Amino acid sequence: MEQNQGQPNASRARILAIAVLRGSRSLPGLILVGCASSPGVEFEPSPREAGGRSVVVAEARYSLGVDSAQNVAGSIAVAVVDPARPSGDLRRLSARDLVLVEGETWLPRPLDPSSRARIVAEVETADRAFAWQTPRAFPLQAIDPRDVALGLVADEGVGAAARASFIAFAEQQLLHRDPLAGQPLAGACARAWFGLLVTPRMDEEHPVIPTLADLLFEMFREQDAEGASELEAEGWYRPSPDAAWAVPRWLRLRDVLGELDFTSALHAVVDAGVGGEPQGIDEVATAFGGQGEAFVRSWLRGPGGPLVETSWRVDAARGRLLLRVDQLQRVAPGAAPAYAFTLPVTIKVEGGELLKRTLEVTRRRELFQVPVEGLTSEGLTSEVEFDPERTLEGFVKMRPARDA
Repeated sequence: MEQNQGQPNASRARILAIAVLRGSRSLPGLILVGCASSPGVEFEPSPREAGGRSVVVAEARYSLGVDSAQNVAGSIAVAVVDPARPSGDLRRLSARDLVLVEGETWLPRPLDPSSRARIVAEVETADRAFAWQTPRAFPLQAIDPRDVALGLVADEGVGAAARASFIAFAEQQLLHRDPLAGQPLAGACARAWFGLLVTPRMDEEHPVIPTLADLLFEMFREQDAEGASELEAEGWYRPSPDAAWAVPRWLRLRDVLGELDFTSALHAVVDAGVGGEPQGIDEVATAFGGQGEAFVRSWLRGPGGPLVETSWRVDAARGRLLLRVDQLQRVAPGAAPAYAFTLPVTIKVEGGELLKRTLEVTRRRELFQVPVEGLTSEGLTSEVEFDPERTLEGFVKMRPARDA
């Protein structure tokens, strides 16, 4: 069996992670998640452990393999220790199969995903074994076992130029060096900056930090399409479950803010994440500030969007046009009650002249007053067209405009 990276040959694939749970967390029991054919094992702590002290995880071992179709399978075994006991006795639990479902955590629920661990990996394929370890400790949630397995297998197919191109781009863009020091990890060529440097909050249905990794890779594609295609084809980048709807929204925010302000906000997100605090929608929104903050809070919570009904009427006495914009979508729990966006409007007046205006929509129901010089009740000969160039198509569901 062939070796990789000069590490000892593996008798079986495994990942060793040394992790410590936060001391304030008290765990009445530890349950391993297993396949349907392999029931979980429950660890019942002693009465003194259950009386308010935390059970510390000392060891988590992932045994992984990659088949010819690039499917990753494996199992997990953990050891727990009671820090209150001078002996520091370990209690080991039997290995159980992992259920690796895209978009779901692979860690047993009682474990603190933010526990920092140095990850050591040995991954097996049909004819070779790969060895790998992180250059420093990372939160357990930051490194997906599938990324480790696929990264080691895929790395040989990735050209050095494509890999170096992405690393140079990300370091220049975000002003932080590669946290993996150039080591292969499929999917984390982008997440190495958003995910390894920045720990996402785990209590959000759609964590916003992984979508910034998707954004970073899309920005790299704009600069080096050939390199991005190579990395993607060889498995060095796997999009997050929210990439399809989130990336277009991030790119739209970049258009709204301008590239300089947008990039400065990305720097702020990474800098805050490096400080150690988990980052979620509130923290990221605050980093963007102002118009960016309103956009992030409304548009990056999930794939939903506004249903907008528009209407208009002429106020000839005051020489103005009244434009009404109503957001009719249902408000889901945890979602923003209103979406913030700019709505372009074209007004056709007497003589064929076209007036172009932009409405800043921030509330569910808004009435905009647009002064039009020389406007009379007969002076508006044609129509008001909302979003005439369909710039919001794919983001906003628009009902046809009507007279108020």
